[in-house]
This record gives sequence, structure tokens and C-alpha cells, in this order.
Amino acid sequence: MTFGTIEKTGQIPLVVPSGLKYFKRHAFRSRAIIEFGRPFKPTKKMINLYMSGEKKKAVTLMLKELESRIREVVYTAPSYNELQAIYLAKSLYIPKNVSGFSPEQENEMYQRFTKGYNAMKDKPELKELVENITSYRKMLRLMNIEDSQVRLFKQSFVT
Repeated sequence: MTFGTIEKTGQIPLVVPSGLKYFKRHAFRSRAIIEFGRPFKPTKKMINLYMSGEKKKAVTLMLKELESRIREVVYTAPSYNELQAIYLAKSLYIPKNVSGFSPEQENEMYQRFTKGYNAMKDKPELKELVENITSYRKMLRLMNIEDSQVRLFKQSFVT
């Protein structure tokens, strides 16, 4: 589609890589997460290959680039709860008010958290941490607030 658009209009469209993760793909209305990567345009080399008739080479290069960009944003976890725990653990580890990270560095952190989780998911300490993070998420939902709002509370809940 990208090369067809270039051929017909002469304009180079942006391609936005996206990853879709279903947790129970066989179940109706199961939870899903959509991640979007950094938009990119096909390179001059890809366009020239396509225009010169080497369409297969151009499409192969485009697909390789697309695959690497998708891998930047797709994180794997056995369940929705565990993936949400990874997201929250990362945001607790590095709060949103800490700046200076590029989108690439943010993605790298998510990938490292996910890799670390998958490597250590059977350890009792990590299971306990995921349980604690999950109960924290449930508490946030009960109070109808987000994690970033917790520090703004002036009321103490400890008696």
C-alpha cells in the first residue's frame, strides 16, 4: 500500500508500526492492548528499488524495517494482569515527572522490564511483587485515581 501510494500520488506516507496483544483471543470481548511505535517513511533506496521494478527487494526491505519497529513496541507477558504490573512497576521505578528520556529510551526500559520479568517470573519474590502491584492497582481503581495522582493526596488513610 505504501509503495502504491507513492507510485500513484508521488507523496511519501508515514508508516506507523502498531502491535496488538490479545490475552484471550478466542473469547469475545477479551482484553487487548495496542501499542504504537515511532512513525517512519520508506527510505529513498526502498522507493528507488520499487520504482525500478525490483518490487520484491523493496517490499522485503520495508517489511524488515517494519518488523524491527514493531518489535520495539510489542511486549510479551503471559496475562493482562502481569503486563499491567510491568507497566506500573516501570512507572513506579521511573515516575512521569522525571524527564529527559527519549521515546526510544522509554521503549528500551519497557523491553528490559519485560525481559527481566519473563526471565524471573517463577521466583517467589517476583510473584509477591506482582501480587502487591496488582493489589495496588485494584486500590487505585477503587479510589478512582491514577498512580500519578497519589502524591497529590493530602489526606492520610492510616489511623
